[in-house]
Amino acid sequence: TMFPSISPILNDLFFTCFIPLLFLFLCKIIFDLKSSRTVYLIDFACYKPKISQQITREKAIESLRHHGKNFTQRTILYQWKLLMSYGIGDLTYVPAPTLEDPPEISMEGGRREAEAAIYGVVDDILAKTKIKTEHIGVLVVCCSAFNPIPSLTTMIVNKYKLRPDVKSYNLSGMGCSAGIAAIDLAKHLLQVNDK
Repeated sequence: TMFPSISPILNDLFFTCFIPLLFLFLCKIIFDLKSSRTVYLIDFACYKPKISQQITREKAIESLRHHGKNFTQRTILYQWKLLMSYGIGDLTYVPAPTLEDPPEISMEGGRREAEAAIYGVVDDILAKTKIKTEHIGVLVVCCSAFNPIPSLTTMIVNKYKLRPDVKSYNLSGMGCSAGIAAIDLAKHLLQVNDK
């Protein structure tokens, strides 16, 4: 060989630098895998509206006929089929603004509906778990169709005086999968936040 003295130097360099770095890298991976925290669901709460917000299928269709100027007999029949096939029964609750005469379909009505449901659930879960709001570090809210400004997470942070560094995420427009996505996001954030 032309440079016989370089090969042993590179060989020594490989064993003295690369192998220890590889060992440290593998130790870090093993440590990270072992130290990832398990996240548990401690409790949950479901919002149950006032009994005055309960409506039967017949009353829902009657309301569509009375207030739905743009609904034809065909669209009302379609609504009836939806009510029957999607498991909506005669003990279904609807938002209070939709029961007004005429129904209030507005951002303000949507905000009142969101506040009633969210504050009811948050109050319930805080009372059940006895968790102090200053210990909350992650907040994930999901709502399929209503996405106001300021956001629903901002509404909660302000009402419950959550700490200023709380990590808040607002998921919207995701349909039925939003709940699963929110749980997965919260789990990931709690694992990362805990390290």
